[in-house]
Amino acid sequence: MAAYKHRLQKYYRAILRDLEPKKLVNILYQEEVFDDDDMEEVKCERTRKKQAEVLLAKVKLLGDSGVAT
Repeated sequence: MAAYKHRLQKYYRAILRDLEPKKLVNILYQEEVFDDDDMEEVKCERTRKKQAEVLLAKVKLLGDSGVAT
């Protein structure tokens, strides 16, 4: 398991609680980590917690290169 995936799993609840998904998704889009569909999928969720859950699920799917696989 990649180190970032281990840390993500270990600190999942704290990350979920503190994450500002609207801000982060814009950065990930700007850096071309997320595409339009990824950004919309996160933003269309109604609550901040659900947005954070979707964003974290997408991050877990990223390869070590930071590009969706």
